[in-house]
Amino acid sequence: MEETNIICEECGASLTDMNARCPNCNSEKKIVHLHFEERIGPMYESISGKKVDLSLPSKKKIVEKFFDGHDQSADGDWVYKKQIISREKDYYFEEVKISQGKIIHFCEEPLSEHRNHGSAKFKK
Repeated sequence: MEETNIICEECGASLTDMNARCPNCNSEKKIVHLHFEERIGPMYESISGKKVDLSLPSKKKIVEKFFDGHDQSADGDWVYKKQIISREKDYYFEEVKISQGKIIHFCEEPLSEHRNHGSAKFKK
């Protein structure tokens, strides 16, 4: 938000046009007061990464992936999500919490048993 207040330096009259002369005393001298205000909304942070084994074929190079932080859910709300997918340890972990800390989704199981979830449930 930005506010500007312009006052004639000679007679103190309140002015509306910074480029015009004062209508009371015909002075060009002005005092300009500027007020700036900036508001920042909530900040969302996350980190993700992957472990790669270059000796494996291209589709199997990524042996582990992780995500930790805020993510936007399908309905547009922001949630906290922690996810670990490890092929080398046969491990899958996912926990999703709303802003009040309540867990809305939790899954921890061997990756080999993690089937028909997310986008995988549409594959034939």
